[in-house]
Amino acid sequence: MIRLGPVAAAEQIGPLLDDPSFICTCQTLRAAVQSGPRKSAVFPIKGSVFVQLRGVAQGDLVRITIFARGRTWRSDYESVDTVDVQVKE
Repeated sequence: MIRLGPVAAAEQIGPLLDDPSFICTCQTLRAAVQSGPRKSAVFPIKGSVFVQLRGVAQGDLVRITIFARGRTWRSDYESVDTVDVQVKE
């Protein structure tokens, strides 16, 4: 799992987790090959929001996209070794 940041974005996303419109997708970038978006589970853990990653190999970069209530948050491709994947609206 990887934590979403910055804190302000996580605070906006957290209350929307149970919204019927909530969707989180993850894409990987492996050796210049981009995967298609796959749905990912999101969990509120210890005052933050974490995304469950699957099928991610060492060296892959990940891109997280969250849709809820007509809003979209998206990260750039980032290493899973980072502390937080930074999303922005």
